[in-house]
Amino acid sequence: MNWTSRVTQTLLGLGVGLSGGALSVLLALRTSPLASAAAFGGLAVAMVVMFSPQLGLLLVAAVTPIERLGRFTEDTSMYTISLMRIFGVLALGSFLLHCLLKRWHIIFGAGFFLYGIYLLFCFGSILYTSDYFGSVQNSVTFLGNLLFWFVIVNIARDWRVVRGAVLVWMISSVLIGVYTIYNWHFGQAIELNRIGTAATRLSTVDVDHSEFEVGIASVKRAIGTTSHPAVYGINLLMTVPFFFYLLRTRSSAFAKTVVTIGLAIILYNMFLSNTRAVLILAVLVAVYCALRGLLEVTPGRILAGLLVVLLMLPMLPSSIYTRILDLSNYSYTQSAALRLRIDIWRAGLEVASDNWALGVGVGNELEIPKYLRRAISWKTSVHNEFLETLIEVGVFGWSFFMSFLLLCAWYSFKAAANFKNSPATQEQYWFMVACQTTILGVYIFGLQVDVFHFPLKGWWLVAGLSYVMYRLSLVVPRHDGNAAGHEESRGAPSSPASAP
Repeated sequence: MNWTSRVTQTLLGLGVGLSGGALSVLLALRTSPLASAAAFGGLAVAMVVMFSPQLGLLLVAAVTPIERLGRFTEDTSMYTISLMRIFGVLALGSFLLHCLLKRWHIIFGAGFFLYGIYLLFCFGSILYTSDYFGSVQNSVTFLGNLLFWFVIVNIARDWRVVRGAVLVWMISSVLIGVYTIYNWHFGQAIELNRIGTAATRLSTVDVDHSEFEVGIASVKRAIGTTSHPAVYGINLLMTVPFFFYLLRTRSSAFAKTVVTIGLAIILYNMFLSNTRAVLILAVLVAVYCALRGLLEVTPGRILAGLLVVLLMLPMLPSSIYTRILDLSNYSYTQSAALRLRIDIWRAGLEVASDNWALGVGVGNELEIPKYLRRAISWKTSVHNEFLETLIEVGVFGWSFFMSFLLLCAWYSFKAAANFKNSPATQEQYWFMVACQTTILGVYIFGLQVDVFHFPLKGWWLVAGLSYVMYRLSLVVPRHDGNAAGHEESRGAPSSPASAP
C-alpha cells in the first residue's frame, strides 16, 4: 500500500470517527434513549458496510421481502423512506468508496441502458400526465429499481455472494411466513383500505369484499408485509424454484428436511393469500420445474406430496375453500373480479389506441375510469403489466421496457446453457434454471396484474443476479477446453470465484 492510500484511509477514518462522535453527542442530548440506541446501531451498521459492500448486499437481500414493514412513511406518500432504500444507499456508497480507493471497475451492461432509456420516458411523461402524483411516485420507484440493479451487478461478482444473497432472501421470506401464519390464526384481520398506514404496519391479514356480487360477502386474505394479497402471493412464489434448487443440489438429509419445512411454510402462506392467479401460476411453475428436471418427480415424492396435501386440507380456513378452491369461481359468470378485469382491459386498449405515441404518463390511474362503461373507483390501473406500460409511455418507451424484460430472460437461459456444459458447475446450472423459472413466472403473472408497478424487489434481485451469473458463465471451461463466451469473455471476471 503506497503512502497516498494510507493517508486517504487515515483521513477517512478520522472523518468518520469525528462525525460519528459529534452525532452521538447530539442524539444523546436531543432524543430519547431508545432513539439514540437505534441511531448508534444504525451508525455501527453503516460503518461495517463501508468496509464490506458484500455485507451491504446481504443486508439488502434480507430486507427485500419486508416491504411495508420496513417503511418509515405512509404508502400514500409521494416519496418513500424505507430500510430497503437506506441499506441500498449504504451498499451503493460502500461500493463507490471501494471503487475510489481500490480502483474497482464499474459494470453497467445492456440491461442498465435499456431500462435507463425507459426510465427517461417515465420521467418525461411527468410533463404531460393528468396524474402528477402517480407519475412522480412511480418514476421515483422505477429509479430505485435501476439503482438496485446497479448495486446487484456491481457487488455480487462472486458465486458465493450470489448464492448467499438468495439464501438470505429465502430465510427472510420464511420468517415473514411464520409471523403471518401466527397473525392469521391468532391476530385480527383489518380492512384493505387501512393497509399502508403506520398504525397497521404489523398487520398481515386483511378482509376482502371484492366478490360480494357473487354472494361471497368477505374472505380473509394474507397480505404478509406487502400491501396486497396478490403481491404477497407472487413474492412467495418467486422463492419456490430456489427451494427446488436446494432440494436438487443438497445431499444431506438434515438440509433437505430444513428446506422442506421452509417450503411448506411458503406454500401454506400462498394458500392463505387466497389468490386464484397465484394458485394457477404455482401449478405452472411446478410443471415447468418438473419438465426441466429441477423438481425431481418420483413415486415416493408423489405419495409424500399427496400425504402432505391431505394433512393440510383440514387445516385450511374455510375462506380458502370459498374463494380459491371452489372451481366454479374460475368461470366468467361466477368471478366478479374476472368480469371487471376484462372490462378494464377493453378500456385500456382504447386508451392505448388514443395515446399510442407517448402514452398518458407513467402511474396514471385517472384515464381508465373515463373509458369504462360501468361505475368504478375514480382511479384504477389496467391490471396487465404489458398493456399498462403501453398506455403509460407509448409504443416507443414500451419497446425499451419489453427489450429489457426479454434480455433478462435471455441472460438466465444463456447462463444456464454455459454452466450445463461443465461438470464442475452443475449447481450453478440448477440455480439458473430456478432463476429463469422465477423470471418467466413473473412475466406470466403480469398478464393479469401490473406486477412491475409493485415493489417487486425479489424479481429484481433474481434478474440482476442472472446477469451476474451470465458474466461468470462466460469463463466456464467447456468440454473442449475453451471458455463458453469466447470473445465475449473479455472483461468478464477471471473465474467464478473472483472478487470485485
